Amino acid sequence: MIQGHFGILFAAALGCNVTAISHSESKKAAAEELGATRFIATHSGKEDDFKPYIRSLDLIILSSNDPSMPMDGYLSLLRPGGKIIAVGLPEKPLPQIQPFSLVANNVMLGGSCICSPDKIQEMLELAAKQKITPWIEKRDLETEVNQTVIDMDEGKARFRYVLVNQKNGGKM
Repeated sequence: MIQGHFGILFAAALGCNVTAISHSESKKAAAEELGATRFIATHSGKEDDFKPYIRSLDLIILSSNDPSMPMDGYLSLLRPGGKIIAVGLPEKPLPQIQPFSLVANNVMLGGSCICSPDKIQEMLELAAKQKITPWIEKRDLETEVNQTVIDMDEGKARFRYVLVNQKNGGKM
């Protein structure tokens, strides 16, 4: 699942050069279809995964909820003055970060949960204008709700599940 698929869609619609980062090459084609122009696979979480891309990014929107993500590797990707903004919420603490990674690289780590109503309105207007639509998998509300919950817990969702009420004609 590409958890940041909305981030890729919106950043591409804004004309940004988008780099998708994932632990697996299996998500590369989907990331490119969403609008990413570059893909970084962090298979091992070791320095070699990040080395070719060191100091190449201005901003990382961290949508992962994986508590074992290689934070020092992500920090190495930022240019001086760059930022990581976490929007994903792992249930466990993030890995320890060496303060030297922040200070020596002159980078910042922050988080965001929601924005102002004006920004939400602006985002919805952009989505309408650019025809940004989420990637979803529709499932029947009546017959598939239990399996959908199980599949979500097991991390099987590709993007988003939408439970559809077939009794009203499947309208969302």
